[in-house]
Amino acid sequence: MKTTMKQSILVAIVAMACSTMMASPRMHRRLAHPAMPPRHAPITVVVRNNIIVMDQSQRLHMAVGYLKDHDHITAGKYAQLTRLDKAQAQAELNFFASRRDNPIMAIQRGKKTVYVLR
Repeated sequence: MKTTMKQSILVAIVAMACSTMMASPRMHRRLAHPAMPPRHAPITVVVRNNIIVMDQSQRLHMAVGYLKDHDHITAGKYAQLTRLDKAQAQAELNFFASRRDNPIMAIQRGKKTVYVLR
């Protein structure tokens, strides 16, 4: 059987391709991506705690406690603390400020309404 020049070149190309493919997995194992943790590193999964249901009086006491440590509270911050919608948080803070027996009052600062202790 006679081999031609084309067959010899094809065999050489296939041999070089196979040797390159065999070398590449070893190369990838050594060069790990810097953002990826090593395989032996433990993975930490953070799970949120269950939502605690609070009534309106408990949320009022929480807002008053926050205002004792800070000079004011916004509706957005109150929404984060109570896990209410921002509109619900603003309505509840406005309700607290409208009642004279509650220690919270509303103050307009530019376009924002902030709530402070009386």
